[in-house]
Amino acid sequence: MKALVTGGCGFIGGYLVDGLLSKGADVMVVDNLSSGNLDNIPVEKVEFFERDLKEMDVPLDSVDVVYHLAASSDVRAGLEERWAQMRENLFTTYNLLEQMAEYGVKNLVFTSTSAVYGENPSSVKEEHFPKPISIYGSSKLACEGMISAYAHLFDLRVAVFRLANIVGPRAKKGVVPELVKKVRKAKAARKDELEILGDGTQRKSYLYVEDCVDGILVLIPRPGFEIYNLGSSDSITVNEVADAITDEMGVKMSYRYKKSKGGRGWLGDAKEIELAADKLRARGWSPKHNSEEAVRRTVRELTIDKNM
Repeated sequence: MKALVTGGCGFIGGYLVDGLLSKGADVMVVDNLSSGNLDNIPVEKVEFFERDLKEMDVPLDSVDVVYHLAASSDVRAGLEERWAQMRENLFTTYNLLEQMAEYGVKNLVFTSTSAVYGENPSSVKEEHFPKPISIYGSSKLACEGMISAYAHLFDLRVAVFRLANIVGPRAKKGVVPELVKKVRKAKAARKDELEILGDGTQRKSYLYVEDCVDGILVLIPRPGFEIYNLGSSDSITVNEVADAITDEMGVKMSYRYKKSKGGRGWLGDAKEIELAADKLRARGWSPKHNSEEAVRRTVRELTIDKNM
């Protein structure tokens, strides 16, 4: 099997490349390196193209399946650069779909996001009507709609994964690495107060990155357009995340809150979202870690990295 991974030098993309190689796949990686890092992939084992997907021209005639991970995913950045984020996500997806149609590539795996749902404190299933509250979530939902149309028009086999908060040692953004950095800075300054964005009661699902990749690779796309939630099927609050981080780092700290509208960390941030992953579990996947275990493992690995 020959697989193309867009955004393959990113956080999740690098792990997916490793997973595909371990299964004996020939792997092509396309990444413009705007946020990805070549250190995340074994360059000598893959065919690498440094390309902007909006202007992509890579031969796909030998590709069996495309894993489309490339995206502008920073919810906060999307507040200030709304058109840039929407353009990046929609145009890259459109151009990729056109390339697939031109070369007759039929299999597509797309990483979407739980942000398409907006706020849902109960365990949300795939058939739940999406109501995104961020530019990022709305752009990913628009990409899902575009992919659905192409699946119908060109007989594609598509699996869409709506991801929970994915954590792991290579992540450079998100609540876990950000709080780890803040704890380190506070310790260095001999302070015992930790700033938390929001009111601390935000509740979300967290999934360890290797569990995420296992979920993506458990499926071979079937005819048509299918959506799967990919998360740990439980959730924890930001306060509980902070508790786990300070416990793993061996410190005791008081919390100071910097609140946005409704107690969110920032505008566009869903206050509560928990994914039900029963549909993917029925296809043979289950995570090795729950949300707290995923956070704790990530912290242990991040604290080994002295550059964090």
